[in-house]
Amino acid sequence: MKLSQLYANKSFKHVRFNDGLNLVLAKITKKLDLNKDSHNLGKSTLIEVLDFMLLKEISGEDTFKKHKVIFADYVFFLEIILNDGKYLTIKRSVDNVTKIAFKSSEISTNFLNEKVWDKENITFEKAQTTLNDYLAFDVLKKWNYRKSITYFLRSQKDYYDVFQLSKFKGQHKDWKPLMFDLLGFNANLLTEKYKIDDKVKETNTFITSLKNKFAVDPTEVDKITGAIELKKAEQKETRGKIDSFNFYDQERGLNKEIIEEIETKIANLNTVEYKLSF
Repeated sequence: MKLSQLYANKSFKHVRFNDGLNLVLAKITKKLDLNKDSHNLGKSTLIEVLDFMLLKEISGEDTFKKHKVIFADYVFFLEIILNDGKYLTIKRSVDNVTKIAFKSSEISTNFLNEKVWDKENITFEKAQTTLNDYLAFDVLKKWNYRKSITYFLRSQKDYYDVFQLSKFKGQHKDWKPLMFDLLGFNANLLTEKYKIDDKVKETNTFITSLKNKFAVDPTEVDKITGAIELKKAEQKETRGKIDSFNFYDQERGLNKEIIEEIETKIANLNTVEYKLSF
């Protein structure tokens, strides 16, 4: 895949990419304007636009979100040369970043006023899959083109480390398996290693939470041990009483009590009957 041209429907410099090396030169024209320097002339913005047109997912920190008013009604067009020599134009608007259009051609063409597209209003995720198919990126088949494209669209802070981009800081599992595959190793081993690391971390966190939840003051250990011994002694005493309890004698006593109670009731009733008869 090669970049061919980048343009927009509003005030935006039409950029044509040449074969071989392309150089972006920023020149200061207002010598007395101290607010203008070589770091604010649009070089990084060009990278952001290219990343945007290669279907980067837009978040609140992106230029197109932070300066939505400035980019209102902007529609960008990026033409790329595919591996088979054909040209593919990607159309994406800032107002509706999740709807993408594609059109292929045999020669380099300006589709600024084009009404008919090969694929139009495609949802974002499907558009990424479609572009991945167009690009036919088969060097790393298990990785989507978006995973590696960011290594070719570096901002200044992405040059501090050759392999670890600034957006991957602290998330080794997001980029190291890709590098492992690219260098000819088995990335599955590294992916599995990170899964195990996450499991170990999760387990350690659980253990720590249990320790904190059931933590005991060392000064109270003797008190707790003494209380346990007392309860054990009470348990032993109670068990002894239960084992020595004579249920036979207890039942005989209960039976005798019940019989005497019934006999007393009978005698009382006989007395009542006698008086009534008399």
